[in-house]
Amino acid sequence: MSTHCWRPRSGDYWLATDGGLTRFDPDPAHQRFTNYIPSQPAEAALINALIEEDDGTLLLGTHGGLFRFSARTAKPVFEPVSYGASIAKPGTLKIMALTRDVRGHLWLGTENGLFEDRKNGEWQRYGAAEGLPSEFSFSFSRSPDDRLWVGFRGGFGRVVAEPQRGLPLLELTQTLAQGLPFKDVRAILFASDDRRWMATDIGLVEWLQPKDGRPLFRHYQAEDGVPADQIRALAEDSAGNVWVGTRRNGLMSLARTRFKTLAQEAGLHLSGDQMLLTSQSGKVCIFDVADRGRRIYCEDDSGERFVTFNPALPPAVLAIAPFWLEMAHADPRGGWWMSSDLGTFRFPILGKPHDLLLPSTATRFFRRFGR
Repeated sequence: MSTHCWRPRSGDYWLATDGGLTRFDPDPAHQRFTNYIPSQPAEAALINALIEEDDGTLLLGTHGGLFRFSARTAKPVFEPVSYGASIAKPGTLKIMALTRDVRGHLWLGTENGLFEDRKNGEWQRYGAAEGLPSEFSFSFSRSPDDRLWVGFRGGFGRVVAEPQRGLPLLELTQTLAQGLPFKDVRAILFASDDRRWMATDIGLVEWLQPKDGRPLFRHYQAEDGVPADQIRALAEDSAGNVWVGTRRNGLMSLARTRFKTLAQEAGLHLSGDQMLLTSQSGKVCIFDVADRGRRIYCEDDSGERFVTFNPALPPAVLAIAPFWLEMAHADPRGGWWMSSDLGTFRFPILGKPHDLLLPSTATRFFRRFGR
């Protein structure tokens, strides 16, 4: 998913869940939760991606296609967005990612190709005819020069400046057939120091730029202090440190050219699947998704150790195995949000009693900022 924080809006919080769209109003004098559930198709209730438009409407990427939603009308409704009969019928696409390019064109990442809204009511689909090595896309990334990049099954590539149907869509494409030393590109991070990192199933890879212009990739391995593992997350903190979330070997940080592996000696006791988060104070935190206790680890002031927080979830939640779409989110106003297979909760402070906010599992969190 590609989620954007648009310019300040109403101050409401929007949650994309597996049971529809939920608005949370933090003002205790108002109704705190309002749920909106599309009437059809049923797959549209599972929302994977959410962005806000300049006019305040929301665009939702769902398992049932693309929808437009506005809460400003007397009776808010979900409006399916048509892609054009020559491409696909509304509701037939499973949308995994949304983004807008520098021209303002909307892009959809799906299991069946990429779609671009040309801003004149014309949708274009890009697939094998445009040279896409794979039509299954994982995510979008934006490089410092505002060029659009796509990570897909079996490689990655940069979208041409002026895409045209029937012409190659990607430039600088790298795939297994072209000698790429790894398969699926789960994420691309363009770091502030101009280094380029990739999350792959063979581990952490850096994309280098030698003087002769040839593509060159460095696979970091055990001798570099990086365990051979699947990389699931990449992030950069405000100090320019790159954080790498692995599947089985904890969390690593890269400070300039030095890797530092943080595991049990740093207070981490991880079970396998983690999310990288940023707390209200800017600290790196880890949500241990696969742990029954749903622990959250946040770095201390030294940056060398992690403090463990055990959320006071209900016994019924702690008794069941975690659901893979469960999420955690630090509320910028204080406190934390946490979803589970038995509902979504909010903690004023981790470790304190919670409030059950809604019975659905929240799969994405999105906030509209106040003017």
